[in-house]
Amino acid sequence: MSQHTTFVNETIEMAAQTRDGSQNPRQLRSSNWLPGTVYHKSLSPSLSIQVPMHEFTYKYNRGARVFRFSGLEKPITVKAHQVQYHHVSLQLLNVEFLLVDSTAQN
Repeated sequence: MSQHTTFVNETIEMAAQTRDGSQNPRQLRSSNWLPGTVYHKSLSPSLSIQVPMHEFTYKYNRGARVFRFSGLEKPITVKAHQVQYHHVSLQLLNVEFLLVDSTAQN
């Protein structure tokens, strides 16, 4: 019996980048980036980011839901709130995150 790594109840460290809007989401995905948005009442407007497609997909599909993103202005902790999939290919299209650690923004 093979054993699969699971990431349930773990905070996953991952690099992320701020998304500037110069590339549309389809271009990001073709470059192996997954577009995402971080929401919180302290963030106005919301924060547009991009995360590595394959790394996020691997960890999300194995139960990871809480992520700590570095590579931004300040590291933030977020929870994956809503994930949008393509209805035929099941490829991840977009992720909405909720900010967990609001003190990282102060």
